[in-house]
Amino acid sequence: MNGSYTLTYSPMGDRALLIQWPSRIDTAIIEDIWRLRSALVDPLIVDYIVAYHSLTLVFLAAQKDFSPWIHWVQERYADTSNREKTEVPRKEIVLPVYYNTKVAPDLERYLEHKKMSLSEMIRLHTQPRYTLFFYGFQPGFMYLGGLEAKLVHPRKEKPSAQVRSGSVAIGGAQTGIYPHTAPGGWHVIGHCPLVLFDPNLSNPCVAMPGDLIRFRSIELPEYHRILEIPRLKKNELSRD
Repeated sequence: MNGSYTLTYSPMGDRALLIQWPSRIDTAIIEDIWRLRSALVDPLIVDYIVAYHSLTLVFLAAQKDFSPWIHWVQERYADTSNREKTEVPRKEIVLPVYYNTKVAPDLERYLEHKKMSLSEMIRLHTQPRYTLFFYGFQPGFMYLGGLEAKLVHPRKEKPSAQVRSGSVAIGGAQTGIYPHTAPGGWHVIGHCPLVLFDPNLSNPCVAMPGDLIRFRSIELPEYHRILEIPRLKKNELSRD
């Protein structure tokens, strides 16, 4: 019984099992992970941790032997792979971004390195429908797949001591938004004036892994208008 990919299995201590796919950032792989994740329902599994090319199962109690679980996963994987592939349910969320050196301290140097105009960068950055692979680094930080190859740029050799919340940035082949002010090594190219993570809400994040994210370029008047919206209303706006 073979699935779409050759998976490897590694115990992580006595309460977790790491399942790994080929080591690359690929939308097809993340969709395969989500598909298997939905088939692995058992009351003894208390958490599922998804990353770019892995799924970690966390168990309620210590396991003496993971072999029965590996066999169970292999059966579920073969079953999901033999069935006709179904689209992963997803919604599309459009986030406004102000691309300007006044709010993006790395923008000018980034454009110089890329030998690119601001208008060209905006066109390339707002064109894709990015897949939200997972959250990491800090609560609410989106790891997005689908960055245009021309925009790829190595992370900073020396991270910035403080990156403002809402900063839209590029690091390597990834783009994302800092939901909180924090140190960071990505190049800030714009700013999103919405609230992207609110722990006081039942659904604190604006999107779920698997959803599609698009960026919409805005000018200064709209940027200021959104900034002045009360936080509660801004939360609603970011979830439209």
